[in-house]
Amino acid sequence: MSLEKEFDVFLSHNSVDKPWALELKDALVAAKLHAAEKLRASQKQPNNLYKVPPVLKTDEPEDFIGRRILLNRVRNHLVEFSGHFLIFGKSGCGKSTLAKMFASQHRDRFSVTIFQVCGQRPTEEIAAELAKQLELGLGTESPAQQVERIKSILAKQRSLLILDDVCNAEIGQLLPPATGTSTSVLCTSRSHSFPWMATSDSEELKSFTEAEVKDLFKRFIGPEETRNHWESLLAFANRLEHLPVAIGVAGDLVAKSIINQQANGAKTLTPSEITNAIHNVSELFETALIARPEPEQRLLKAMASCVQEGFRLSLATEICGLDPVHGKAACEELINALLVRQLDRERQQYQLHPLLHKHLSHATNSAEFRKRHATVLLEMFAHWENRQLECREVLTEVPSAIKRLWESDQRKMALSITDRAASVAYRLGELTLGYQIPLQIEGFLEQQPDLESMNNLGGIYANRAVILKNWGRLEHAMALFKQQEAICLKVDNKDGLQRSYGNQALILKSWWRLGEAIELVKRQESICLGLDNKEALQTSRCNHALIREGYRQLGEAMLLLKKSEIICQHLGDKNGLQICYGIQAMIFIKCGRLDSAMPLLKMQEAICLELRNKDDLQTSYCNQALILKKWEDQKMP
Repeated sequence: MSLEKEFDVFLSHNSVDKPWALELKDALVAAKLHAAEKLRASQKQPNNLYKVPPVLKTDEPEDFIGRRILLNRVRNHLVEFSGHFLIFGKSGCGKSTLAKMFASQHRDRFSVTIFQVCGQRPTEEIAAELAKQLELGLGTESPAQQVERIKSILAKQRSLLILDDVCNAEIGQLLPPATGTSTSVLCTSRSHSFPWMATSDSEELKSFTEAEVKDLFKRFIGPEETRNHWESLLAFANRLEHLPVAIGVAGDLVAKSIINQQANGAKTLTPSEITNAIHNVSELFETALIARPEPEQRLLKAMASCVQEGFRLSLATEICGLDPVHGKAACEELINALLVRQLDRERQQYQLHPLLHKHLSHATNSAEFRKRHATVLLEMFAHWENRQLECREVLTEVPSAIKRLWESDQRKMALSITDRAASVAYRLGELTLGYQIPLQIEGFLEQQPDLESMNNLGGIYANRAVILKNWGRLEHAMALFKQQEAICLKVDNKDGLQRSYGNQALILKSWWRLGEAIELVKRQESICLGLDNKEALQTSRCNHALIREGYRQLGEAMLLLKKSEIICQHLGDKNGLQICYGIQAMIFIKCGRLDSAMPLLKMQEAICLELRNKDDLQTSYCNQALILKKWEDQKMP
């Protein structure tokens, strides 16, 4: 575990002054960066301190032609000095490729370079991805905290932040100031202006000139073939609006036709026959798709069922039924044909160009692949403990899957994937995504008058409230628990009601409104007894014990915990049992009975290891470390 991640564990389980503690963590990360930069200088190699973006792990974009004047202007704005710059233009004009070329050319001038695809996603989701790239370990922090920490870390080193395909003006809250920091920011967008970007710091990127079109065709088919077919190639390029992405795909298509013509003679179409048969970009993509082998066609359609901003290859191959080896080989062929972009080699993240993604999304059998997309996600989340890395990477796929399922009247499946994905996000510590995922279906459910929809809505309110409580936003959490309570009373959902009372009681305890908390937890216990729900009863007694501990009524608290422990043993509820052990240990620690606390923590540790419950395992280790330190201090004179 890294030093800053160990520090996160310490913060989460110990009562410390948060502001200075977070400043200390920032200092730790900055020191790590400084040390790595010194090492890089001594070795004269690029700094790979962070999970550097894919543009730093690949060669210069092969389809890059021209654009030298604009590259020089961006360099003058961002390399020699820190600042912001916006490259805007219509889809397919080459903005992303130019940004990658700029990063590739100047990688040695920056300590940290991040390439982040934005798209239509919420700013909070983009911030969570940036935190992952910087390895800041901010998954459990609130979106506002993540944004401030990212800006703070980037501002302390010579950093280049590339935000690709910016659609939302709110992304500006992620940007450090244009002056007075060490961070340079390059944005690409189809929008020509944003409130936080000066007009003088932006430039439109237009389609290829005729000379640039000719240069790119030369790269694919050579000078002689370009000269022989130039008239038809130029007419072809005019129909494609000189869009670089289209010219690149066309160049690969024409090159393959020449190879086939040379091999098979009259049996195949000539370059001129191919170019004359294609009248627009949509027809170009369809022709390019048909020209690919069947496995590659299936893979492309599977990719189109994933989010356009970037998807994991293993998800796409599973959707289309290809094994990993053949899926990887097919993907490499599609990259060579400029139909697929590689975003991150280490994370196996890829992307379709927006124009191609839109075209494939309207294919005749796209619905089949979208349904398979949802099914695969459900299967992944059902086995999340064995597929944690994959599940973490595909969480961003969930909102679009929910929307498509709901709109196609597959509402039970939409609810199922919402519940599983939100639960997995919470267990993996991805609280921002865990909070965002249910919002999609929450809006749908609020428009449904039936009792079942209301009941599901209450559960979603509760899930969001739990995350808000973890972020310390207790007022907002309490409001949502109150909404859940009202729904449960209306639909007579007693189990949901007792859960709401328990959560409300713990918030009241944190506000030191202990009398109100006791009243609610007694209501919770009464409902659990009426339902004969022993598992919920032991949870309520743990809650009751925590509140009694707040009153310093440690004997009463311990008695409740012993009753809860007996229920857990009777039910075989190991997770509940380890929670009981942990709370009992904390009470013994407060009483100074360290010898009684340590065996309980050891039992908690053993159960957590068996259940692979990493969150409570960390808590157990921290408390054991606390006892060991106290013992050590007692030995000192």
